[in-house]
Amino acid sequence: MGCDYYIDVFLKIEHSDGISYIKLDHIHGYFCECHMGIYDEHEDEEPYWECEEAKYLQKRVEEFMMKPRQDLIIYSNKQYKSDFLRNKYEPLIVEKIEDKQNDHIRYSDTGKLSNLDDIITITKFEIRYERFSSVPLPNQNLYF
Repeated sequence: MGCDYYIDVFLKIEHSDGISYIKLDHIHGYFCECHMGIYDEHEDEEPYWECEEAKYLQKRVEEFMMKPRQDLIIYSNKQYKSDFLRNKYEPLIVEKIEDKQNDHIRYSDTGKLSNLDDIITITKFEIRYERFSSVPLPNQNLYF
């Protein structure tokens, strides 16, 4: 079964030479099938999930599911927000510094991250888009 939408998760690293991005995850998302809990096949009337009110409710649920989570600041003021975040993300950042090739990602880096001491802030953010859409993204430098 195919998914309904995708979630791409990135790290945005602002540093003294520009901005660098690391793609973390590509997640498949699914809209809920809310009607399964209250549908009664022996109803004399039209089933609830076929009426206009239910269609409106389903549309609102889908709009809610398409809203990305709030951005999460992982690093600022020369320190990580927790040791857990340091242990989880610092190896990925070191790998990005040592990487000689430019991976094909959605966003293009505006500068080369060359040292951990150059980092100003690290933000984790996500983008959600429907499965069959042409992926209009926020105002960033696209790498297509």
